[in-house]
Amino acid sequence: MIKTTLRVFGILIGLCFLYILANSYCGWYAYKKWVPRRSTYGNIEEAVERNVYVKKLNYKSTKLPKDFNIYIEKGFHYGLHGANDTKLVQNSNYPYQISYVNRSKDDDMSYYIVNQTDFDSLDLTTVYLKSADFKDTLILGIHEFNYEIKKWDSIGIIKIWQ
Repeated sequence: MIKTTLRVFGILIGLCFLYILANSYCGWYAYKKWVPRRSTYGNIEEAVERNVYVKKLNYKSTKLPKDFNIYIEKGFHYGLHGANDTKLVQNSNYPYQISYVNRSKDDDMSYYIVNQTDFDSLDLTTVYLKSADFKDTLILGIHEFNYEIKKWDSIGIIKIWQ
């Protein structure tokens, strides 16, 4: 009886160990989460903690967004074994990026880049920079979700400069 109980217990522990290994592989290593470039998305505390924060930027808005932060940070990747490790971008023409909150905490406001042609490199929500300085004014549009008509509505702009 004791041998059978120990065998069942050993098999359960083994299955749990295999589940943890499979989950780790499928959830982190299979998706190669350390490969893409990352951003702190306006979280200054995280940027300082990761040692990527460079400087805060000035902005003026037609409608003052809630909890809006914008600054320049160094480009980085997650570490090979976890998201808490930070590896700075190496061998890139654009080692810096502009980081900002891309949506409000309530998910009822979002921001998009209006003047996309004025910058060297960018993706949907991030502007990449060759140096920690930029000369042009970045313009972000503000979308707000209108619950009455169930659509996003453009409600203003944010002008950003150094």
